[in-house]
Amino acid sequence: MNKYVFACEHPLLAQFIDNYTILEFDAPMEADVMKVPPLGFPVIQFHFGNESHFYNRDHLKVNSIVCGQMTKHLLLKPVSGTRLLGIDFKPYGLYNLFGFHLSSLTDSAIPADHFFPEQDVNQLIENLKQAENHASRIEFLTHFLVRQASKSQPKPHNVYDSLVDRMLEANGLVSLNTLLDSRYKLRNLQRYFKTHIGISPKLFLQVLRHKFVLQCYFENPGFSWRDPRLDGYYYDQSHFDRDFAKFSTQKPMEYLRLNHIMARNLI
Repeated sequence: MNKYVFACEHPLLAQFIDNYTILEFDAPMEADVMKVPPLGFPVIQFHFGNESHFYNRDHLKVNSIVCGQMTKHLLLKPVSGTRLLGIDFKPYGLYNLFGFHLSSLTDSAIPADHFFPEQDVNQLIENLKQAENHASRIEFLTHFLVRQASKSQPKPHNVYDSLVDRMLEANGLVSLNTLLDSRYKLRNLQRYFKTHIGISPKLFLQVLRHKFVLQCYFENPGFSWRDPRLDGYYYDQSHFDRDFAKFSTQKPMEYLRLNHIMARNLI
């Protein structure tokens, strides 16, 4: 598996998008399926390689998808020749750029041509297939996104977006009460999260913590709930294990016995 990451540098799109990620699978897969954790942000993916049942779901044997917030690990099925270009949005970026309510996409996805004009999607994919290099593919995608954004009314960064940014900076290791002050009303925050993020503020913080714990484990298999990077968040091993198993359905040691190539590359 090869991974290439390109920062979003377009002045308009960079308000809503962090990176573009290209994944290539050329070697035979070591397993039929690969387990991928929730990432904490929505993505749009366009496939320009071999057709495959990548998403492991009958209704998503498609060449492009819009995927919302996930709250559990997913099983994906790449094959040799699978190639895709993904848009890694800021958690609120898909809503702010295109006005799509994320609550309808929680733990699910739709074909991209249900979201954008089918002719435009098909033309983009053809351009991605014919492009000489990845830089050209990013150019084609940028032109596509700018064109689609011209049909919507992109929304500026607001105070609740800033709160999400603070949650990201803390890797979810912060209580909601600590973040709230006179600028934020809990009920308004909950409404914001339903439309902009797709999950509750509490669950979003849990997703961020789980992702951070996985990053720490992949960097150091000896990582534990006592690690100072967790800032004393967990009060014992069982608390730590429960938080981990909420998303993976496994305790950390059970999970780490398997070789999670794709998860290591994506988080």
